Amino acid sequence: MEKPGPGPGGFFGDMEVLFLQKDIRIEQSEFCFEYKENAHHQFMLISSLRDHSILIPSKALAAFLDVLEGFCSDFENNQQNKKIGKPKQLKIDDKVEFRFMVGQNKWGQFLKVK
Repeated sequence: MEKPGPGPGGFFGDMEVLFLQKDIRIEQSEFCFEYKENAHHQFMLISSLRDHSILIPSKALAAFLDVLEGFCSDFENNQQNKKIGKPKQLKIDDKVEFRFMVGQNKWGQFLKVK
């Protein structure tokens, strides 16, 4: 059974306005970055072709990017000794919580955001 997707007005029936869309391909993965607005707020939606996505409220973008930049710096600094960083959490207004975790598999290291 297919899960229902959003209609033309999104999941809540609101009309969404798309301000910016950028598709990026990294190795075998494709990502779509969309900056949108609906009646409730502005947000960035990051999606992959594997049907995974995260929604970042616009007021949390700076904090989200700070944590992401910290992981990138840690990765570059620790790449030679293959040290994996500790998981980090980012909570916004007691509603939205992101968990950043570094993992490793046979293809290399990766950052997982939940």
